[in-house]
Amino acid sequence: IFQFDSNDEIKSFSIGNDFNLMVRKSGNPFEIIVQMLNDIYKNPWMFVFAIEETKIILNEKEIRLNANDLLVLENDRLESISIESNQEVIFGRLKR
Repeated sequence: IFQFDSNDEIKSFSIGNDFNLMVRKSGNPFEIIVQMLNDIYKNPWMFVFAIEETKIILNEKEIRLNANDLLVLENDRLESISIESNQEVIFGRLKR
């Protein structure tokens, strides 16, 4: 995971899949991590990107994600959302 400015020239020399996320520089703080999830979140906007086939438990409801699937969670009321995963995922959240 790395960040760069939109005017930077980026070249890739590897074969593989990319995951790209674009956010405004002057906006709300954003966090991205790669790890297994087992916590409760109260963020207005979150995503879970499956690196490989993954089982997600979202408020006790099981969701199966295939490799490269993206789950986007909008939480305008800032409710507590429990998220667990059985594999490492790329998890991002807009901090309040």
